[in-house]
Amino acid sequence: MIRLEKKEACCGCAACVQVCPAGCIAMVRDEEGAPYPVADAAKCLECGFCEEVCPFREEAAPRKPRQVYAVKNQAGDVRLHSSSGGVFTLLATQVIDAGGVVFGAAFDENYRVVHTCAVTKQELDKLRGAKYVQSDTAGVYEAAESYLKKGREVLFAGTPCQVSALRRYLKKEYEKLVTVDFICHGVPAPGIWEMYLREVSHKAGAFSPAAIAAIRFRDKFYGWKKFCLALYVKKKEAVYPFRLPLHLNAYLRGFLHDLYLRPSCYSCRVKGLRSGSDITLGDYWGIAKTHPELDDDRGVSAVLLNTGKGAARFNWDTCCRVETDYPHILKTNGALEKSPAVPPGRELFYARYAREGVIATVRNLTGMTFKERLKAYLLLAYYRINKLLNRTP
Repeated sequence: MIRLEKKEACCGCAACVQVCPAGCIAMVRDEEGAPYPVADAAKCLECGFCEEVCPFREEAAPRKPRQVYAVKNQAGDVRLHSSSGGVFTLLATQVIDAGGVVFGAAFDENYRVVHTCAVTKQELDKLRGAKYVQSDTAGVYEAAESYLKKGREVLFAGTPCQVSALRRYLKKEYEKLVTVDFICHGVPAPGIWEMYLREVSHKAGAFSPAAIAAIRFRDKFYGWKKFCLALYVKKKEAVYPFRLPLHLNAYLRGFLHDLYLRPSCYSCRVKGLRSGSDITLGDYWGIAKTHPELDDDRGVSAVLLNTGKGAARFNWDTCCRVETDYPHILKTNGALEKSPAVPPGRELFYARYAREGVIATVRNLTGMTFKERLKAYLLLAYYRINKLLNRTP
């Protein structure tokens, strides 16, 4: 039976829930809004499967990628709506064209982040773009295995711990499985995201999920390097954006200050490409210095090909690429190998956010100045006025 002595030992992947033959494990949120497995001892068969599937149970050896590239999708509209260079869409489209299935993170009808699958190109839209929230993986490892056993090609994209969990769940290598993870800073608790969303939605005048047309964590209105979290609100037949750039958005500030990551993220056991993924994706920060010819501030991806399978499955026909080396990527993406430190403000955040709200607590703990708060207030006021006047800014 799964027993958690320390929260740092659980990444919340939920593989234990899906592998349990007795169905006696459920994911339950704690006081921080993060899910953890809880087992019903009366139903437990003591088979040990839940412990065997855990990606944090034993640490794999670190790896280095076989090849590293700076890549951008030549389809400008796809890249504009992607987090970085639009490479995930290239990979996913190739799999769907071959009759395969793509798994990734998407928003549900209430804008919770859940793992789901796409079987058509139209369905890929929901998987595109970063979601800085831990996704609910209920049923996805079982579903991926089912497709693989039917001979379907499967592309599974997720955090390094989710990819590691899938591989441990499957217990064998499937030739038609391609796993893709990303350079992971850490995952915020879903409960914090949901509380923040309620707060910012009311500020934007969206009083129900039905009033929200879309959410983009990495909107490029201000450019790729100064991305913003954008909330698109519906009014009659029009859609109005509410955008706050990286340094003014409370949720992004709290995320980048590491205030509400899972405890396991501060001591992650799958850093250093230990997940076993075939391909790792991320932002190629610093591209303006290393390969300025690629930089148009619309996004460039760092692509790490970790296995022969990953290299063989990558189709370069519809992208622009330049080969580079791992140290260049690591220099501006330290999260590849190192976990963030527990910030001094984390304990204060959880002591105060329920009473003061996520936005106010983050602003206070991250030293947001009066000038920055005023800019954020004026931007939101500007967007609200345009919405009231039925003008799309």
